[in-house]
Amino acid sequence: MANSQLIPPMDSSNPVFLHPSDHPRMILVSKQFDGIGFGSWKRAMSIALSAKNKFGFVDGSVTNSTNPSLWSRCNDMVISWIINTLSREIGESVLYVKTASQLWKELNDRFGQINGAKYYQLQKSICEISQGSSDIATYFTKIESIWDEISSLSEVPACSCGAYVVIAKKEEEQKLIQFLMGLNSSYDNVILMMQPLPSIKKAYSLLVQDETKRRFILLIGFPKDFKFNKPKHVAANAYANDSPVHAMSSGSCLTPEQCQQLIQFLHNTQIKTSSQSDTSR
Repeated sequence: MANSQLIPPMDSSNPVFLHPSDHPRMILVSKQFDGIGFGSWKRAMSIALSAKNKFGFVDGSVTNSTNPSLWSRCNDMVISWIINTLSREIGESVLYVKTASQLWKELNDRFGQINGAKYYQLQKSICEISQGSSDIATYFTKIESIWDEISSLSEVPACSCGAYVVIAKKEEEQKLIQFLMGLNSSYDNVILMMQPLPSIKKAYSLLVQDETKRRFILLIGFPKDFKFNKPKHVAANAYANDSPVHAMSSGSCLTPEQCQQLIQFLHNTQIKTSSQSDTSR
């Protein structure tokens, strides 16, 4: 009892510190890795290990030189956490790896190397993906997931010479063009008319706003079963003028052709106003 009181408490910021709730059967990420989607699994696992202050065990920065017994305990715990997120087949194939850093390297060597066929398939998916009947948010989520997987296969290391910033900017511009190419044709001009071209996040925000406005315009009108109280000859006089604005001011229902004219008129006005606003800036 006296001897145990002489042992100072360990700082929780120490990598070899284990919380009482930590145990070998803990699962750090929800998705099990079965050989597909290594990039996303690796990213999720890296975040989880970093939150646990244990990423140093897999990148090799935490060694067993200070306290071998505590290091060995944490090393085995990290190995257990990683194996718990692997499929049975993959887990059994790496069960006898002795250190977490060796296990991490083994998985990277087997699944993290650039696979020509996989890279080709992802690039092909980028070329083929389109908005179609989906809304912009759904379409953007799909193409962003492909970008993330491509990035995990071909990461560009950061540097202090400035080249990384240039490469990142070019990659951002390429992604914007890819995003716009898959959009329905009625949307892409909204962004292409802007100078300079906005970032992907800004473009996405503007397009979602534009999509919302268009849906609101389509909701304007009378229901199909709406009946006018005015005599028919009054309503007929309202259609004498082809202008959709005149028809609206007359208080009558619009014909399908006039509805299309109104939508196009409002759309052109919106683009013209946006262009003039950008020019004035």
